[in-house]
Amino acid sequence: MAMDNTEYQDDEIRALPVILLLDTSGSMSESLGSAIKIDKLNEAVVLMMKEFDKLERLEKFIRVTVIAFDDEEQIIGAINEDPKIFLKNFNPLHTGGMTYLGKALDRAKGILENPDSTPRRWYKPAVILVSDGEPNGSWQEPFRRFIGEGKSSKSQRFSVAVGVNRASAKKVLTDFASTEKNFLVSDDADDIVKRFEFLSRIVTERASQKNPDIFDELPDSPFENKERPKILQGTRKASTGTGRSRSSKSVNNNQDPWSDF
Repeated sequence: MAMDNTEYQDDEIRALPVILLLDTSGSMSESLGSAIKIDKLNEAVVLMMKEFDKLERLEKFIRVTVIAFDDEEQIIGAINEDPKIFLKNFNPLHTGGMTYLGKALDRAKGILENPDSTPRRWYKPAVILVSDGEPNGSWQEPFRRFIGEGKSSKSQRFSVAVGVNRASAKKVLTDFASTEKNFLVSDDADDIVKRFEFLSRIVTERASQKNPDIFDELPDSPFENKERPKILQGTRKASTGTGRSRSSKSVNNNQDPWSDF
């Protein structure tokens, strides 16, 4: 029987850290299809946290860091927070300013690289980037460092393009995703919630498996016909988060996940 999760402290558990990088620039206040983008993003965040919280009763742990970015980056809640506590204190995100993605990436990387923030024994993180446009400012070098260096490069990365039409903006999001299938498109604001439902299932299933440090290939979406997300088809093999394809060799679930860093 699962124990009361209030008995656990973060220094006693082995959690899967999840970072949400959420675009709150002024354009997110606009309508896309039948709804306002930021309204549906707020709804999606709440849905995801509720799904993550369900794992606690199974003694599986996810800890969340939500970073909103516009002209500046801002931690919403606390770093590596219990989803239940995040939900209790969450106030809807507001919009304004431009899209300074680079600042958010630097902040996220700092959290992942700091063992006081993200303990080394924790599983490799999942990072979800949501944006509706091309970044502003000096974002290229933080982007290169995040996907190419250190612990952040070993993360399971997803991106959600919200009504993105420009090829250059879409390329940023496709390049961020750690596999082609990890790039999802929302052509209507309502789709944001559906994509988060899908990603919530992917992350919770990963957290529930014997070794969460093995990243399974993203499965086919449950959406059908016009509701089915547009997923770029790729041929990359399932990732272990180390740049190597998954093998049938058994894995020691107690090993340091950063031992190959």
